[in-house]
Amino acid sequence: MSPARKICFALIALALTLGLAEGALRLSSRLRNSGRFFIAGPDGRVRFAASGTVTSFARTKPAGGFRVFCFGESAVEGRIYMPRSSFPRLLEEMLRDRSRGGAVEVVNCGMTAQNSDRVLESFRAALAYQPDLMVVYGGNNEFFRHDRFGRYRHPYLYRARVWLGRHSALAILAKSLAHRLVDSAPGLQLKGSVGVQGPAFFDDRLRGYILNGFRKNLEDMAAMGRASGVPVLLAVPAINLAGWPPQRSVCNLGPEGCRELAQTLARAEQAIELGRLDQARALVEPVLAEEPKNALANFIAGRLDLAAGDTVGRTAAAERFTTAADEDDFCVARARPAQLKIIAEVSAASGLPLLDVQEIFRRRSPAGVVGYELLDDFCHPTLDGQALIAAALAQEISQAHPELFRPADRDELYSRRAEYLAREPLDPEYLSKRLQEMAFYLAFKFDHPLITARALLLLRRQRELYPGSVLLPVVEGLVRLRRAEVERARAAFERALRENPGHVGRLADFYFRRFLNWQPPWLWVRAHPGIDFNPILDDYLAQEGPDFLDRDHADRVYVLTGSTLFDVTTLPPPPRPSRLAPEAPGRL
Repeated sequence: MSPARKICFALIALALTLGLAEGALRLSSRLRNSGRFFIAGPDGRVRFAASGTVTSFARTKPAGGFRVFCFGESAVEGRIYMPRSSFPRLLEEMLRDRSRGGAVEVVNCGMTAQNSDRVLESFRAALAYQPDLMVVYGGNNEFFRHDRFGRYRHPYLYRARVWLGRHSALAILAKSLAHRLVDSAPGLQLKGSVGVQGPAFFDDRLRGYILNGFRKNLEDMAAMGRASGVPVLLAVPAINLAGWPPQRSVCNLGPEGCRELAQTLARAEQAIELGRLDQARALVEPVLAEEPKNALANFIAGRLDLAAGDTVGRTAAAERFTTAADEDDFCVARARPAQLKIIAEVSAASGLPLLDVQEIFRRRSPAGVVGYELLDDFCHPTLDGQALIAAALAQEISQAHPELFRPADRDELYSRRAEYLAREPLDPEYLSKRLQEMAFYLAFKFDHPLITARALLLLRRQRELYPGSVLLPVVEGLVRLRRAEVERARAAFERALRENPGHVGRLADFYFRRFLNWQPPWLWVRAHPGIDFNPILDDYLAQEGPDFLDRDHADRVYVLTGSTLFDVTTLPPPPRPSRLAPEAPGRL
């Protein structure tokens, strides 16, 4: 057989194999629907299938009804409180209260960890479902999910991939497997520590490509809405500037110079924690003179300016925090200030209404810079934050459609937020789990005093729901040891054991098996400065862990005598305990 015929037969065999595989996979309804944003059910309702929310609406819009689609990422989806709370859900309740009789539907099209390429595709798909308004609140994942083979860099490859993603079950499966491999590869994710210095990951060329793609996607959504006769409202998302430090800073001083710079900035932050602001300023100013765009140095300078407490200091702090957020060289899922500016520019150029949520949040921040007041982390609104966004949107919509809605005042609606939140109750167990999920993420993924303080505050809120829980002091003890605050850690563990030693044992067995071992009267702790607590997150998500921590791997050893916990780390090791009948694990 000639080589040409061999190649021909091989190609035919490959095509048959792929065809059979495609046919087999199409038998799976899950794969068959994976490439679609909206799926119609037998009951005549349509479900948005690309989200963790349970969002559905009638295939045919009710006569005289008003249908809103909200697009974006996890902040729109409602994390951490989804599916029970999100600003689209609250908006629907507020608009129904102000409706002059017509039906109101607000469809939540938020998608976790997706960038504007994906949002654009969902926007296009939604145009087939008779929308009256398209709200776009996004930008948080452009750097987190940037695509080197994106729509504007390689348009033909992108179109081919999108087509396959819509029509090929094999392509859908391959994409799913690729995401799992990338997300689980240890070398592809940075540890969430603060203060890392080094050469740029996102150089000017890559950054420009990402920002340009974001701008063009917004412009395309505006053009689609205009061509379809559907109003589009762009929202500037709220981002945490004052409370979220940059995770990685560009440093061009070489390995040794960057190491010295990192040590200097660490001393400056420590001086701030001790209240020595003049010392901190003396340390950070030479760094800024040498590296004016260093993200962490600008963030520290912003904290110092904010501490001045006057208008000049607040203005300077806002500029510093903005520079720090723009220059953060980490893939954090937070929109950069440059993107907020792009949203405003596209709105003005396209003649679209603009809702500046960042400015709305800023006005409610005592320091005049957005921090944790209405955000749980770097970009996800608190329940109050969700209610404020919904109230602002309801005011905009009622003003634009007075024939359909009675006037809605943002402040009046926001003052009734407890009423709207209670319409789908967040019971204590559900809210406790959501608070714990965010607190664990903040406390164990990141190592910075501001982020740790936020995690502990969330656990205090959880403790109000379950007063018998000692999760707060146990977590505090672990993170204190990570920062070498030995005595404060011992006091936290002592408080936990004094209040509820049985719960300490259950927590050690269920969540902290690799880091905590409680065998009365001995408490062994594995937690040293700079320790990586990411395994806690792995165990928490899987709800199971490896073997119990034993004494040979403990960093500190305590013994409880009466109600006092003594640190006996330097004494001979205690006898090895038995784990034959561990207490049954439990959440609380």
